Amino acid sequence: MTSYAILNGDLVIGDEAIQAYSKETIFDFVKLDNTSKIKEWNYDVSGDLDVAGTKELKVINGKIGGDLWASKSSLEQMSAPIGGDVDISDTIFLKRIDANIGGSIFANNSNLEHIEYDINGSLYIENTHNFKSLSVKIGRDILASYSNLEHVLYDISGDFHICSTNHFKSLTISVFGDFKANNSKIERIERNIGGSLQIRGTKYLQIITGKIGGMIFC
Repeated sequence: MTSYAILNGDLVIGDEAIQAYSKETIFDFVKLDNTSKIKEWNYDVSGDLDVAGTKELKVINGKIGGDLWASKSSLEQMSAPIGGDVDISDTIFLKRIDANIGGSIFANNSNLEHIEYDINGSLYIENTHNFKSLSVKIGRDILASYSNLEHVLYDISGDFHICSTNHFKSLTISVFGDFKANNSKIERIERNIGGSLQIRGTKYLQIITGKIGGMIFC
């Protein structure tokens, strides 16, 4: 497999052929494979950009109209808007997302620490250890089981999962979907939960003052 791009129905094969186009070019779709030597991506892509598993790519500057697939890559920086989902699962070097994201962020098993702007979709940060505080709005679910998440500022429109977490002690925002906190160290639930509440295996929960809209599993 080699890197390739699609431009107006034409197939462009290889790093050199892709980079021969002017920086004003807008590709329809791009796939960089794990042998690509491209270190900085400066082109806009109307569809998806797939750089999963790349070892040399460090920076993405171009706008992406569709999804960005960058799991298991060496990506360090991205700043231009992404129209769809972003997958940075199993990455080591990307610490911040300073771009507007139109879809969801998949950052499981990553070293992500900070998100600058609101997200229209869901946030997946399961088994992340450096993401401690979330100060932006999330359009749907937050799945943060096995993470070190400590604080969420805004109400959650969908589900909220913090199973097997040690540092999230108090729920002070409303959850409109299900709240799953099995085997966590949650101590207080002070706001309403629209769906079900799952607290199996919790040993530190002392106070529930919010209303529970669904069933309670304990």
